[in-house]
Amino acid sequence: MKKKVLAFVLALALVFALATPALAARTFTDVRGSRWSYKPIEYAYAQGYMNGIGDGAFDPTGTVVRAMVAQVLWKKAGQPAAAITNPFEDVSDGAWFAEAVVWCKGESIINGATETTFAPVRPVIRQDVCVMVYNYVKAMEDISLDKATDAEMAQFSDAGSVASYAEDAVRWAVKSKFMSGSDGKLNPNDTASREQLAQFFLNLDSILGLDTNIDLPVDDEPEPPPFEDAVRISQNAAGVYVNGLAFNPQMGYNSQVVLGQDRFYADESAGNMVNRSGAYIAVNGAFFQSGSTLETDATVISNGQLIRNDNWGSPAKSTFVIDKSGRASIQHMTIMETFRKFRNGEDVTIVDPLVAETNIPLPFTNDWGANRRYTRAFGATVPGHVHTAVVVDENGVVTAKYTDADNVPIPEKGYVLCKRSLMSQWDTFLPDTEVGDTIVHNVEYKGSTTQEIATALSCGPTIVKNGAAYGNNDTYAEEKFGSVKRGNLARMAIGVRADGTVVIINATCDLPQLGQAMAALGCQDAMNLDGGASTLLYHNGGYIASPGRKMTNLLVFTRAQ
Repeated sequence: MKKKVLAFVLALALVFALATPALAARTFTDVRGSRWSYKPIEYAYAQGYMNGIGDGAFDPTGTVVRAMVAQVLWKKAGQPAAAITNPFEDVSDGAWFAEAVVWCKGESIINGATETTFAPVRPVIRQDVCVMVYNYVKAMEDISLDKATDAEMAQFSDAGSVASYAEDAVRWAVKSKFMSGSDGKLNPNDTASREQLAQFFLNLDSILGLDTNIDLPVDDEPEPPPFEDAVRISQNAAGVYVNGLAFNPQMGYNSQVVLGQDRFYADESAGNMVNRSGAYIAVNGAFFQSGSTLETDATVISNGQLIRNDNWGSPAKSTFVIDKSGRASIQHMTIMETFRKFRNGEDVTIVDPLVAETNIPLPFTNDWGANRRYTRAFGATVPGHVHTAVVVDENGVVTAKYTDADNVPIPEKGYVLCKRSLMSQWDTFLPDTEVGDTIVHNVEYKGSTTQEIATALSCGPTIVKNGAAYGNNDTYAEEKFGSVKRGNLARMAIGVRADGTVVIINATCDLPQLGQAMAALGCQDAMNLDGGASTLLYHNGGYIASPGRKMTNLLVFTRAQ
């Protein structure tokens, strides 16, 4: 018999759904009908399992935490009274999830992180969702608990990374089709997302023999528009003569950041970079050092992956962003990379109290003296000497550890985490890591209006804010551009109008004049890009501005197929 389920979500961010709404148009602004999770999300919403996060959004890639899973399982069981008293110091009796957590503990469905703590806001990895639901099914439902054979598990290349404590649950999940994985992988150590949770509970209802067919809402947004070419700009704007382009990246474009020779610390002729990327529009990007280092001072996100994080300090750098719907914006975001460490299925993350609060994932930054993450975009080896480094494969498993080492090898897939020196006596995250541990990596774009970022490149300083020219020597210095060159120089700028149109210009002027020109061209927000000999703007086979040197990074737009 189907038990009524109320939605669960985090307090202050999420609300409970008490009734099934009538469905007509697409329910959530950030979940298109073409998205793989469209039916699971609409099903979970229609059944009252999950709701949005406000302002019409669902946040499909948002992180699932332990309290969420406890709450939905408790609701699915009919909100029974707990058989035990609350044993957890970090679960106050008045918390929205308190009854659910205590019931789950009493039924041995979800145990505490320790005897006295539950860690309600700790992210949940996929194999742990399997464990929690498997425990629920054993306690509350009368269905088969058959498990996948070794042969059935062998279809997944990462089956060996399932923790021993989760093996029975994952084998049941595979056999029952509760979890099917993707691209031949189970991804057991990946943090579960909200859209994955919606799919999990649609799967569970199907396993329980419930009718999971629903009348899907109509996706009332039109099909993506046909390609629309950029409009050439060649005019006087606020007393400055500018050359450039204006175009809407949602009108038939894809975006990416292209690195010289596809890695940092390297340069390449602009012509090669344009040709091999298939660029329709290309513009020079962030500042880089000349000479032997060729260090690129920028955050780089491409194809939805954070490649380099330079937005970890305060204030946050201006960052040009294209979200996964193709909409452009200028964001002032701090990027928080956090890592958790698991050993034999147990969270063994230990946080330096001088760095972060207890039970908060340890932050890693690109600061040379702190912790740093290196992928193959940085080359074949980690530059310089490290105190400690661990090699993490594509499944999050630590495969090697180095101490007091030079030139630590970076894997083709995965990454290296390293420290140049210890910061305190509690700085034990990497020194105490062992081969075989699992590292879970999460990224949060704090201060951004979108978490679904496809492409991003930071530079600056900010030259237009809220539709008006912005900035002076003080603001440039605040944004860490105290050494930016003054006077009339060849400059590049990129900005975004309120309707999402991107404006890119080349002009010879000073920075305040550049901001005035971009504001006059209708930009709501804009930022400076590299200039001088790096000045480059390419469009459909020709250069509006030609570079005077090799480049380390370009922002590229190709025509969508």
